[in-house]
Amino acid sequence: MRPASIGVVICNYNKSQYVVECIRSVLESDIKDYEIYVVDNASTDDSVAQIEANFQGKVKLLRNEENLGGSGGFNRGIREALLQGHPYLLCLDNDAMLDERAAGALLRYMQEHPQVGMLGARVYHREDPDCVQQFGLNIDFDNYIVETLYADACADGSIPEVVDCDTVATCAVMLRSEAIRRAGLMPEDNFIYWDDMEWGYRIGRAGYRVAALGEAEALHVKGAENRNNAVFTNYYNTRNRIHFFMKYIPEDRLEDFAARMLESVFDAVYERMYRDEHCCAQAILYGLWDAMYGVRGRAEEYKLAGRDEPYDGLGRVLQGKKTYCVAPEGGGALSENIREYVRLMFPRMVETDSGRAEVLLVPCDYIMNVRDFSLDRVYVDGYRNVFATGKEAELIQGYGFGRALFLYLNQRMFVEQMKKLRRKYGDAH
Repeated sequence: MRPASIGVVICNYNKSQYVVECIRSVLESDIKDYEIYVVDNASTDDSVAQIEANFQGKVKLLRNEENLGGSGGFNRGIREALLQGHPYLLCLDNDAMLDERAAGALLRYMQEHPQVGMLGARVYHREDPDCVQQFGLNIDFDNYIVETLYADACADGSIPEVVDCDTVATCAVMLRSEAIRRAGLMPEDNFIYWDDMEWGYRIGRAGYRVAALGEAEALHVKGAENRNNAVFTNYYNTRNRIHFFMKYIPEDRLEDFAARMLESVFDAVYERMYRDEHCCAQAILYGLWDAMYGVRGRAEEYKLAGRDEPYDGLGRVLQGKKTYCVAPEGGGALSENIREYVRLMFPRMVETDSGRAEVLLVPCDYIMNVRDFSLDRVYVDGYRNVFATGKEAELIQGYGFGRALFLYLNQRMFVEQMKKLRRKYGDAH
């Protein structure tokens, strides 16, 4: 018996309502020749009961005995789908929903373009369906970051219909089974985050096109923010980002890579210390150390412990005040962002001129770059970090020396550890 054309793989963990809607969107799509594999990553909510109650006989439910992360969960379903011989696989996050024409559009494009190995949907924010969440991703090897293409762009007809890119997120992506067999499965040692980045990059290196298709539309809940656990996100993003670039950059880039990564980590840790987000700061440091020493897989629980109180430095400064002024020299979008915050959080406050205002708010590019320590005004940057007190002045004054010292103490060790890990991975780069 001929296998269905598409094996649909959905990975779920503790999102019973979302996964039901995700499965239903596949069942209501314009494709009929498919098999659905739902992998449950040992959910502790009623996910399994909801799937069985709503879709008995319509999906193959694969239950993991422990949470294997996004990559491990997807790979369980992908292995099963490959065994069944489906020529195409469609991977969906449990909180994604397909437009009814999306799967058919992806399939037709891949059938008409046999060089395409990975094809993503144009993904919109579920909370704001006219606003693009992502439409492909490019890997910036000069700055060691990933660029999300068309992030937050409006669906106004100006976005291209097809985008060639380095990779696409697995929230809504179709893959050619042949490409997976050649490039390999998702890297399970990531556990979560950067696994789809590396997967798409490897598929491209295997000789296939990686692209995203505008005709195929999907909705997806915002990513990391919805986990409501910044500690978790900061740890895995730090560790796996370093690990990815360590594997794939040329040897002669290691010194630059070490400096840029250590500066990035220091900035993130120092800013979180400044904001009293100490659990996140510690998680980032654990992510750095584990990346340096090749610790992979699911993190030990103590590395993800705690949760920080939300930072609201601007609210603290404005509390009890009646008037404010946004300094005219700031200008631009940040000034309007500050005004919008005040209107929302302190609707009775009145904006007046600087001579009469109780608080003078000065927009700036980054708090740590401020060199005015008079404390007669309040600086606010684009991350809504606030500089208003003597304690904060001390932290800002210590930033430059602390950053230089952090590099001095860690750069040589970082480079040597990266060399050891690269020998372990052979010729990946």
